[in-house]
Amino acid sequence: MHVVGLTGGIACGKSTVSAYLASRPGVEIVDLDLIARDVVEVGRPAWRAVVAAFPECQLADGSIDRKKLGDLVFADASLRRKLGRAINKWIAFSLVCALLSALLRPLGPRTLVIDAPLLFETPPLPTLCCETVCVAVSPAVQEARLRKRDACSADAARKRIAAQMPVAEKVRRATRTIWNDGTEAELTAKLDSLAFGFSLSGIAIWLRVMRTASRFACLYAAVAAARALRAFLV
Repeated sequence: MHVVGLTGGIACGKSTVSAYLASRPGVEIVDLDLIARDVVEVGRPAWRAVVAAFPECQLADGSIDRKKLGDLVFADASLRRKLGRAINKWIAFSLVCALLSALLRPLGPRTLVIDAPLLFETPPLPTLCCETVCVAVSPAVQEARLRKRDACSADAARKRIAAQMPVAEKVRRATRTIWNDGTEAELTAKLDSLAFGFSLSGIAIWLRVMRTASRFACLYAAVAAARALRAFLV
């Protein structure tokens, strides 16, 4: 199975690339944004941790006001770290479960794409991948697209961009880069010619998954891995 880490800056088009790859036969997407939303559903352990850490972001129905929480953490690095402490282990648990499910299924995917906005900001994740792909645009295009998408001011757009790892740094770390300064048709043409390289054996992926679980210091992920293996063997 070939494991690809997909990342990119805000408003660079990563989600468009992810959706395109999902339409390819034999490709499966593990979307960490969706996992992050899922783990904070009302009643789940990560939800309780977030509510305890950010009580001002709880709505009347008990759910989390994601926009308010996002505005808070984008403006303050210490609050981003606080949020990470509340949810990262639960995201790691769900990620490991998804990876093991793909690995152990008899007809699993040939290519597994980990769609991760914070791929390089989360050191264990790149070690899981055969290669990493960054979707990038120039700074001017990024700011213009973000302002149009979120209907925000230039100042607000610049602050949100500045809160993330620079796109240039992601490009430097990635195995390959997909430049998306042009039209959607031009992006599609690039993706049509996209081919992935070598694959990992099931054992190699298993070892990488277990190493990642260990580096996340997530006991729950290790337990889930053991349970998945036991169910597969039985």
